[in-house]
Amino acid sequence: MGKALINALGCLVTAVVCAVLLFSKFSHGAWVIVVAVPLLVAFLLTIKSHYRLVARRLRLTSEVKLRLPKPLHEGGSPVVVLVGHLHRGSFEALRYARTIADKLVAVHVDLGDGRAEAFGEQWQRQLPEVELVILPSPYRSLIDPVKDFIHQFEVDHCRDGDHFCTVVLPVFVTRHRWQNLLHNQSTYFLRNALRRGGTRVVTTVGFYL
Repeated sequence: MGKALINALGCLVTAVVCAVLLFSKFSHGAWVIVVAVPLLVAFLLTIKSHYRLVARRLRLTSEVKLRLPKPLHEGGSPVVVLVGHLHRGSFEALRYARTIADKLVAVHVDLGDGRAEAFGEQWQRQLPEVELVILPSPYRSLIDPVKDFIHQFEVDHCRDGDHFCTVVLPVFVTRHRWQNLLHNQSTYFLRNALRRGGTRVVTTVGFYL
């Protein structure tokens, strides 16, 4: 009880000091704080609301086995799909990849946050028919491990000039332009890095938020 009273007294004193300073220095630039802080708070709350909406749109039941189209028996190409999380966006990319692939591999980069093992277990529950490769990245780099894997994958599966490896990247299609700043940045840099490295077919599959 005593600590709560001390904290309340501290808050009251701080509020009084802020009010006095704002009143006395309002015409000397304090008005910027009065305008900027509410605008910043409103902007951050808008971003938070957007992320909550995205999370609801992407959510998949984590225990249900997911169904993909039947695999091709001939005429397909080797396909790699980059998956950061197993949600509706990455699942749409996998569904598309299954329709063009004779060899399909999903790649997940372990950034050292302790989630890779749980992700692998979820994958085995929901998509056991698709091979999952988890790439370690001790320096938390997304691009370098993926580039190295894709290069080796192309060497192993594209032995002549008549066959191409396809890399599929899930992306989000937002409702408003400003929301693009909150998504797809890693995909943009990865796509450019792969193309600079010689990967000729890099395609994106959009999920509309």
